[in-house]
Amino acid sequence: MAMTRRSFPSRMANLAFEIDAPDGFEPLDFPTEIPDFDDPSLSAPLAVLSSQVALALITIAARPAYSDGSVTDWLQYLSGHYGIALSNLTLGEVGGKNKTHPAVLAHGMQKQDGTLLQLRLAMLEDGGRLVTIHGMCPLELADSYIPAMEACIRTFELDEAAGPTSPLSAQAQ
Repeated sequence: MAMTRRSFPSRMANLAFEIDAPDGFEPLDFPTEIPDFDDPSLSAPLAVLSSQVALALITIAARPAYSDGSVTDWLQYLSGHYGIALSNLTLGEVGGKNKTHPAVLAHGMQKQDGTLLQLRLAMLEDGGRLVTIHGMCPLELADSYIPAMEACIRTFELDEAAGPTSPLSAQAQ
């Protein structure tokens, strides 16, 4: 699947970014209200890209980082809250065109309305801002979409990075 570099303006917390999106994925409209971040499970969408021919989404969302723990802890908390079974959890990075961001990378499975979804996820913390990038599609479409989604996620770059202020994992402290 061919990719095109896309730029997205900041919706909150100076989080403008670029990402290589698969051709045929187009931005969707979504509510612009910023959620009440007192609920630790909520994030605000920064962008949602959808395949024009199948149920396949790439979502970028953010929230303030939590006051304690690591990025791995936070990914495990949010995944558990939303019923996502994680696997292949690794420490790595995203970006690479102009800068890189340390990130936690993972595979996931989730059942929604009787449909089993396969996910690829990355989570990073930058200057107290927690950003999640994930791609998902039904399991039966995974062979067609997951490789492009995974490649897309790995190209995520903030325009103005502040640098991490929290460890990726408890072992990295």
